[in-house]
Amino acid sequence: MRAWEGWNPANPSDVVDHAGRELRVSHRVESVAGDVVTLTETTATRTGDPLRVDRASLRFLDVEGIDAFLGDAGFEVEARYGDWSRGPLTGASDNIVTVARAA
Repeated sequence: MRAWEGWNPANPSDVVDHAGRELRVSHRVESVAGDVVTLTETTATRTGDPLRVDRASLRFLDVEGIDAFLGDAGFEVEARYGDWSRGPLTGASDNIVTVARAA
């Protein structure tokens, strides 16, 4: 999954936070090094006034990488989905949702 390829300030997401505030969230990718993506996330009002800017590095693993980490930690995969509604994992999936349990 390469979700970061669609992350740029011109492609913001409108969200409503837990307090009911309407917000606009945008991302700017700074770098991609192997499977680590460094980015900034800006949370703003819907009119664009920035409220906070956070910087993070996220690691994106494929199915084999996830399975290797889980196996090394003593877990085995119980189920795998392509979205949070338990849809099938396909080449077009946006997510890899993995359910694991202790082996």
